[in-house]
Amino acid sequence: MRVTIKKGTAHGTVAAPPSKSMAHRLLICAGLCRGKSVIRGVECSQDVLATLDCLRAIGAKCELAGDTVTVYGTDFAESGKRTAQQYYGAPGFVSHHNTDLWRHSTPVGAHMHGCGVFAFWPMSSGCVPPG
Repeated sequence: MRVTIKKGTAHGTVAAPPSKSMAHRLLICAGLCRGKSVIRGVECSQDVLATLDCLRAIGAKCELAGDTVTVYGTDFAESGKRTAQQYYGAPGFVSHHNTDLWRHSTPVGAHMHGCGVFAFWPMSSGCVPPG
């Protein structure tokens, strides 16, 4: 068989089988982003429901309807913008290994006593689009 592939832009929708691992990642990213995200094909296991409870605890609004979850995210991107500017003098967004109910994006130990050197992970924000 001979196939010719032409240069162009991909369009369309992909329906992948449910993946609990991906569902967690998608839900967490949606909860940390500003605005509305709709995630379809979510298999609602007990641990996915626990993830939704955690997102609600940090201020995200989550609505579940069948296998579709609508998430209205938090202002974590704003916190990350402040951290990028204050700590690195850089535009954009950064977060570190840990965050909490107050959506701090600073290194561990920056607000309290302790050393954050072991938890420093500046690539944690790689999946969170800036607001």
